[in-house]
Amino acid sequence: ILLGVIPNIKQQTIPNIIDSYAIVDIYILPDCPWSKRSLRLLDSYHINYNYYLINSDEDFKKINDRTSFNTFPQIFIRNEFIGGYSELVELSNNGNLNKLIN
Repeated sequence: ILLGVIPNIKQQTIPNIIDSYAIVDIYILPDCPWSKRSLRLLDSYHINYNYYLINSDEDFKKINDRTSFNTFPQIFIRNEFIGGYSELVELSNNGNLNKLIN
């Protein structure tokens, strides 16, 4: 059993047009262990990110139309979809996460 709390998470709606200054956008589900792990990994690298809590069918449809994936988290680096937690860990393990961020 994985217990944890995502610190300082507040409800945010998904924008129609993504325009932010953070390099990483992450779409998460409430109480999702993989979403929490992804946020902790990004935090461990001190990477600024925008997060969007998916908690309605409308929010899910917006992100699903963009990626065609139905698993979470869904992570974008520089507006390019990289996948989810396992892809983020792979980028971290092979040293490519820092290359994409910097």
